[in-house]
Amino acid sequence: MPRVSPPPYAPPSGGNLADDVVRAVIRHWHIVALTAAAVTLLAWLFAAVQPKRYRVTSIGAVAPMVEGMTSTDVIRGVDSLERRVIISTVAALASAPAIRKQALGELHGYRIDSSVVPNTNLFNITVEGENPKQVAAIANRIPSLLAPQAEAMYKLFRVSLISPASTPSEPVLPRTSRAAIAGLMLGVLAGVAVAWLLDQRHKLPFLLSRAAAS
Repeated sequence: MPRVSPPPYAPPSGGNLADDVVRAVIRHWHIVALTAAAVTLLAWLFAAVQPKRYRVTSIGAVAPMVEGMTSTDVIRGVDSLERRVIISTVAALASAPAIRKQALGELHGYRIDSSVVPNTNLFNITVEGENPKQVAAIANRIPSLLAPQAEAMYKLFRVSLISPASTPSEPVLPRTSRAAIAGLMLGVLAGVAVAWLLDQRHKLPFLLSRAAAS
């Protein structure tokens, strides 16, 4: 009597992908957990070995030089400040190449940004770099470098440091906690994908035969 071959595999009717994924996660939960833990650890380690970056902000001010000025000159100076053009110009000079060269010297890898505080005659100087003491020193040095530039351009105004930056105790980069959270999310997704593939491996011949037939 000839042997009867078992019928080829056919997927059960009524199933859907979501149910398959849930069943796969339940069956292979340990694989999902191990994959998530491994990816989280790798992401944390990658972030932890990155160079540390520190960031500080000092505040400078642009004000009229009232000493030796007539009342008309003072009024004119205040009116010019009200237009914000002078403050914006001085703030923009903080990150100009000439000021950067004077402030940084031979240092490399430091970033200098500036911005005007709205509705004031103040501006922020933000410095980011790898040495916490250096970033604070650079941020506090820039207003004194801007002072002669402002006096040469506008004659009536001085630049001064109002709020000095202090040495930061904690780096702003790398963000290891964010890296770990991102790694956990990716690890869970990768673990679910691996579990689903393992759960579907017995269906691969059927899926391949259908693909070949089509």
